[in-house]
Amino acid sequence: MRRRVFLLLDAEHEQVPISKAVDCVLIGLISLNVVAVMVESMVGVYDALKTLFDNFEIFSIIFFTIEYLFL
Repeated sequence: MRRRVFLLLDAEHEQVPISKAVDCVLIGLISLNVVAVMVESMVGVYDALKTLFDNFEIFSIIFFTIEYLFL
């Protein structure tokens, strides 16, 4: 299982469509986390969407933890 995940994330295997999709998902989630941190710094926005930000943070932590465990 670890080998398959590694091959999906390996840059040399970009010709595999699933590898490109995995790269896009990772880049997208990292980008969304950066945007979330920037928006969270605005007090009024954070207060209005606190639950959404907290749930997104929990989802991101779980996602990256699972990814880390498979590498």
